[in-house]
Amino acid sequence: VASGACAQDFNEIKAIGSAASTARTPQQTETARFWYDAATREWHAAARKGLADNAANEWQAARTLALVGMAMFDVTVASFETKFHFNTWRPITAIRAGNDDGNDATQGAPNWTPLCVTPPFPEHNSTHAATAAASAGVLARTLGDRHHFSVDSKTLPGVSRSYSSFSEAAAEEGVSRLYCGIHFRSGMAMGLAQGDAVAAFVAREFVRERKPNT
Repeated sequence: VASGACAQDFNEIKAIGSAASTARTPQQTETARFWYDAATREWHAAARKGLADNAANEWQAARTLALVGMAMFDVTVASFETKFHFNTWRPITAIRAGNDDGNDATQGAPNWTPLCVTPPFPEHNSTHAATAAASAGVLARTLGDRHHFSVDSKTLPGVSRSYSSFSEAAAEEGVSRLYCGIHFRSGMAMGLAQGDAVAAFVAREFVRERKPNT
């Protein structure tokens, strides 16, 4: 905890992730609430649009959707293994104990509360970021990254958001956890990196397309 990087993460989330934040914009608050749910349905909607854009046949569609599901499952397992290996505290714990963490660059706030409810397991890394990057990474590798699509949200009914690439949506889902106040930036960044690594492996190694018999 007694490092400059940790203090930077601490102070950023303390300001932008608080339920009473004046640093977070209304758009960022909407982003936090829009992506709060487990975004499986959103990524399958994005996949269907990409498949339609590419005029994919049944084999290509089945393969792509299978790879997305495999990547999301695998990276969820990997992310939770990472969480319990490092066992780092969430922002709510870190900030409330900030005066006793041995870092002079952090100032505790015993009554600090995040915008979103904090999940009951360790912080590092962000599984939301990991699954977003895994989904986007598979789709970009199989369909190309640049597709225009829109998705809605179970946790913010009536709101739809549009994106011009899979990577754009993944980046926004990742950063939403900062706006929620439940992940540090380092946890988000490592989740995105882990997700993309899993996507690269899954797309390369599984459900390989067979060449027709000649």
